[in-house]
Amino acid sequence: METAWLQLKREILNCQQCKVIVETRNKPIPGVGSPKAKILIVGLAPGKDGADLTGIPFTRDPSGELFDEMLLIAGLSRTQDVFITNLVKCNPKDSQGRNRTPSKKEINTCFPYLKRETDLIKPRIVVTLGREATEFLLNTKVDKMTEFHGNRRSKKGITFFPFIHPSYVVRGAYNRKKYLEEFKTLGDVFRDLIKQESKLSRLDILLLLLKKSSHDGFEGLIRGKTRLQKLLFLVQNELKNRGYRARYAFRPYLYGPYSRELYTDIEWLKLNNLIEVKTNFDDCSGLTTDFIITEKGRRRLEGVMDPFMSENIDKIVESVVMTYNQMSVTQLVEFVHREFSHYNPTQLEKNETRIKMKLDYFLDRESKDSSDKERSRKREL
Repeated sequence: METAWLQLKREILNCQQCKVIVETRNKPIPGVGSPKAKILIVGLAPGKDGADLTGIPFTRDPSGELFDEMLLIAGLSRTQDVFITNLVKCNPKDSQGRNRTPSKKEINTCFPYLKRETDLIKPRIVVTLGREATEFLLNTKVDKMTEFHGNRRSKKGITFFPFIHPSYVVRGAYNRKKYLEEFKTLGDVFRDLIKQESKLSRLDILLLLLKKSSHDGFEGLIRGKTRLQKLLFLVQNELKNRGYRARYAFRPYLYGPYSRELYTDIEWLKLNNLIEVKTNFDDCSGLTTDFIITEKGRRRLEGVMDPFMSENIDKIVESVVMTYNQMSVTQLVEFVHREFSHYNPTQLEKNETRIKMKLDYFLDRESKDSSDKERSRKREL
């Protein structure tokens, strides 16, 4: 049986409702991101040089490049923290093949798809990019988007975050640096939500790992990208095994210990002066990279660690560091790749399988395994 998501995607990809758009579009563009995301980002329509060609909202064109910068400065992940979609799922072109604003009729015709995406996700935060998305979703008249830009408002338990569309900034109509700094607020709002649930984010887990680590007598330091990657994977795996249920502690490092995706998180921590990243030359190893927690990073941890869980989490992370940090990089790599060989992307044949190997799916798989065992037990009885 098709899931609700697969059924919705199939319907969008086969949609023929707007005849004018159907004649000129390349393909319909369903929303992308995590179906469990707390943040829903809604643009206007796919761009002709971007999503209309790639099939992924906010990619390839200048607006897509700026959008990636926005997510980076806010410390958000495309694959886990947000779901990205548009009011209209197809690119509307004018008679000369240029992007045009979709008509109200086209927006209304396409709205049921957005409604179903929203119902499935149940977001806590909705970011409306541009005047049309803001007007439609907040049901209000917008004469000047600058009057709504960045001003949060609540509606039916959802925090709406109206924001100027990236294309407006790309054209030079709004200061780019100021725009990015203002979008950074979204990441703060998101992390406040996580904190209210008494859970640590993946960024906090990474800081905690650095705090508990040491190298040559220097505390708060991990030397080498490979060591950092493998230790973080082992920490996340141990947290899962010990029953920690904070999904936001688990970055979707695709393929588990083989991934390189964590460096977007490193970049955010560096931009916010929570860690230092230094390159050194070692006589034995050659060029190495040191990852060091800063005083600001330590203060952040003190502010987010819940007093009722900090001791337990501290001990879990510390136990991983004590167990594996004494291994050489070669020994650590051999151990992880041997013990978790099922994550090796060269052994996975289908993208769907690879996606399910994300750490974020550990809990789901564990729950399914428990259900399967319970069914087997009942059959035996």
